[in-house]
Amino acid sequence: MIRASKESTNGTSYYGDNIVATANEIEAIVGALPEYDYDKSQRTWCAEFSYLDEDGDVCWTTFTIYDWKEFRTIGDDDVIDYHIGAFNRTESNQALESFKEELKELIRKSK
Repeated sequence: MIRASKESTNGTSYYGDNIVATANEIEAIVGALPEYDYDKSQRTWCAEFSYLDEDGDVCWTTFTIYDWKEFRTIGDDDVIDYHIGAFNRTESNQALESFKEELKELIRKSK
């Protein structure tokens, strides 16, 4: 599960994982950007995903989804190659896989 987060993303980095999606798709999964962050020339969502740890407990990890150097106004339905910012490579990959699953479900429901 992915949800919006207000946790700090200080220390997150890009580890080569990308999400190809529209802003509308991301917002359908993560939620709308806070009004104060809304600038269509640079969008960054702060989110977190859940996973089960080795003991079967649910844990949450914060990550960001952001456009990188598009240098243009991005339409809500423009398909963009968004970057994932995470605390380490494993969490970046987990965020990508979680997002891909959520996106598949969103597309399935829209048909």
